[in-house]
Amino acid sequence: MRSTNSPHNPGFTLLEVLAALVVLGTLMTGAMLAKSRYARQTALAERKLEAIRGADDLLQGWWGEHPDVPQAGHGTLAGGAMTWQTRTQAIDEYRKITRLDVFDSPRRSGDEPLVSVELLMAREPNVEKRS
Repeated sequence: MRSTNSPHNPGFTLLEVLAALVVLGTLMTGAMLAKSRYARQTALAERKLEAIRGADDLLQGWWGEHPDVPQAGHGTLAGGAMTWQTRTQAIDEYRKITRLDVFDSPRRSGDEPLVSVELLMAREPNVEKRS
């Protein structure tokens, strides 16, 4: 788009400069949006890892020598930064599922848990010995 009438002025035209600025602006906007998404995704992944470590610590504490998992409990983790809750559903008289959910705190209605663990709890049926 250089003028052919002026061979002594090898610079860019105003139109070329504006087009370059538009392209540069578009690229910079895309890069900033990608960086923002990356930062959010990294922060969420770190929160999930923290929730997994907290759930693991809870389960290790409950699953000591004599397993004692709360049937319907709740509490806090990570200095109050997360909350946990358990709920139990019976499958039959010998088996039940206890689910542990860890949430961000403060918890809002409809929040998805950061991590969930389902435990199948079974007890042996009472079998009478026959002689």
